[in-house]
Amino acid sequence: NGNPAFVNRRTTAWGTPIQVSGAETTGTAIGCDVKTNSAGDVFLFYPDTGSSKIYYVKSTNGGVSWSAPAAAATTIDSYDIGVPSFNNRRALIYASGAAYRTATKNMVYVAWTDLTGATGCTAPSNEPGSSTTSSCKTRIWVARSTNGGSTWTKAMINNPSSLNDQYNQWLAVDETTGLVSVIYYDTVNDAGRKKVDIYYQSSSDDGVTWSTPLKVTTAMTDETAATADSGNQFGDYNALSGFNNKFRPSWTDRRNNAKEEIWTAAITESVTATPDFSISASPSSVSVVQGNSGTSTVSTSALNGFNSAISLSASGAPAGVTVSFSPASIAAPG
Repeated sequence: NGNPAFVNRRTTAWGTPIQVSGAETTGTAIGCDVKTNSAGDVFLFYPDTGSSKIYYVKSTNGGVSWSAPAAAATTIDSYDIGVPSFNNRRALIYASGAAYRTATKNMVYVAWTDLTGATGCTAPSNEPGSSTTSSCKTRIWVARSTNGGSTWTKAMINNPSSLNDQYNQWLAVDETTGLVSVIYYDTVNDAGRKKVDIYYQSSSDDGVTWSTPLKVTTAMTDETAATADSGNQFGDYNALSGFNNKFRPSWTDRRNNAKEEIWTAAITESVTATPDFSISASPSSVSVVQGNSGTSTVSTSALNGFNSAISLSASGAPAGVTVSFSPASIAAPG
């Protein structure tokens, strides 16, 4: 459909694609990701090659309608980046997101590859390309929101001083613990800046700090060698999923110097989940004509062994509007 961002949903059959980007998206919306949280909120993340921003839109009704695009972050480079280990296909600046919501948390995350922003690495013209001695490097950035996407902060998760490049990230959140994790390629073990390993990092404090990088691969891959698929090299994406302290990345690997292969590995975490609960309403919003009333059904789901009663109350109602719950407290799950 050209440059805009579209999204579609399926119930019993696929509907009509909805354009969710607007005039703010001045280039091509390419490299998107769609994620949901336990409350049913849906987030679509995408980068824009024109404005050099990572945008997101949100749906609270299962993808029937979407919010106006809002920026989660501004990128330094745009579209893709050439680095010595990936200078033919080039590293795509794509978005990988996640959302995690409980009664006490409303986290949203999005990760992408970008330049460091250090002196001499602040514009697309600074990207290293084929230069193995360039001081400009690529890093993995993560933007996080603690309030469902209203405000964002961003940071690199691993920025050593060495001349290495990181790219093709993927981010996932463990719905049972809230642990958020990222994988990516990294040339840190190759002085020639052309061979990569897969690395993994996680955060147990909602993306404030990140664990020491864990090398997942047991052998490096060189996609600049004569026997590599030089047109595609690593391709555009990797993947990561996680549940109940078990994470599974998947990536392109060519350690046997033959055809590119898809590899995976098991990563085990040991996060103790905090008892909590999720809460949702159906419908999520109600329009009421003055003098009339409206109803919505509130549901809760216990997380990590939560078994206490939940008291319900409402705040922020317009003047003259009364909100009540029947019953006023429920046991989770309810």
